[in-house]
Amino acid sequence: MRFFANVKMDFIMRYSRTLHYIIALTLGFSASTAFAAEFSASASQGVELTDNVHNTKDDEANEAIYTTSLETDINHRSRFVDLSLNYTVGHVRHDRHHLDNTNTVVGSGNATWYMVPNRIEWFVAEVENYGVVDRRLADTTDNKTQSSTFSTGPKISIPFNPVDSATFDATYTKSSTDDDSDNESVVSSGSVGWSHLLSQTKQFSIEYSKSKTNFDDNDKNTDSGGVSGTLNVETASGSFSIELGRTKLEMDSGVSTNVNTFDLQYTKNWFSSVLTASAKRELTDTVVPSISNSFSAAGAALIENVDSEDTVVRNTLDVGFNRPIFNDLTILDTSLAYQKQEFQTSRNIQRIKSFDINIQHRLTEHISLNSGYNFQWIKFDFTDTNRIDREHTFSLGGDYNISAELSVSLDLDANLRQVGSDTGVDHSNVKKNSLTGSVSYQFL
Repeated sequence: MRFFANVKMDFIMRYSRTLHYIIALTLGFSASTAFAAEFSASASQGVELTDNVHNTKDDEANEAIYTTSLETDINHRSRFVDLSLNYTVGHVRHDRHHLDNTNTVVGSGNATWYMVPNRIEWFVAEVENYGVVDRRLADTTDNKTQSSTFSTGPKISIPFNPVDSATFDATYTKSSTDDDSDNESVVSSGSVGWSHLLSQTKQFSIEYSKSKTNFDDNDKNTDSGGVSGTLNVETASGSFSIELGRTKLEMDSGVSTNVNTFDLQYTKNWFSSVLTASAKRELTDTVVPSISNSFSAAGAALIENVDSEDTVVRNTLDVGFNRPIFNDLTILDTSLAYQKQEFQTSRNIQRIKSFDINIQHRLTEHISLNSGYNFQWIKFDFTDTNRIDREHTFSLGGDYNISAELSVSLDLDANLRQVGSDTGVDHSNVKKNSLTGSVSYQFL
């Protein structure tokens, strides 16, 4: 009960917002359709012992960080509705009060109501994220914030014949952050397109879209319009998708530019190996976090919550590879990612390179061991900062499944952060070691 008392009411409301929309969507057909959903829930308690809670060179301090979490997962699929919710709400407490305690919500919720199957549908989606605000500063709870993205709208498909159809959609998206800046963006967008089925495994589509983005700072508001073409290919061993487009961006400040965009997604499965690759150039805004379900471990390191309102051209490359080595009990997972962000108003540029490798070995039926290494290279080409930071993280740990419901884990992390200087002459080394243990119990 102490945990729920510590979680503020706005976080509880945020946690259940998507569920409320889903309930509203399902009321229309619940009387005639049996609504059965898969539901699971688990609670965990963790403690992290660290020798440098501030993650700085000049202010090192020991700290015990306690994290209490509740995770819920709901899934349902039927002719009329698809829904998927996975949220983790947590409370983080610092024993020696070196940093403020905080509450977090991480996860996503999606619901699609098929009003007329294969013709008209309405979707509701939400993403909650808790991440770094300014990569130039130390990675602590004081440099993290909660962000939220909510979107909804209809999608309409009108078939002309078995292989051709027209598509229409309209989307409302609202994104916000909970830091002191209280950044917010509201995007109203719509598109009209044509889709052609080339074969049972190939589909081509072309689309014209328009969108309007409003910020709290009206001088940064934007209008954009563009054309894009997409080819989707499904094969027996994977899938391939490529989208090419061109967008014209006009800001209320009077600045305008043309942006070439693309989105490439590739998946290849053979034997027990999986290769995934994605390359994307998009026009978006900084309030919307760079979150994607296809992100690998290296790609997940790119996620951040920027503390400013701006339009950004974001280029992202993400490649992941997973396969057994030696035997089926040992799994290699490796990935690399690159991201370049070009901020249109401030003219700042940020580049990130990330590499991750992890090896997991199943020692017994109940015990698994893992070891890993992550490297990040970050270049800040800002008006007030021009430097390169490098970060190395080594990890070693294990999990013990006591039963189907109860498990414990123990992890040791060693981190070295090399902070560059604006002059390029010298840098400082910041070291941090952490030992984390946790107990998790699935009660539903």
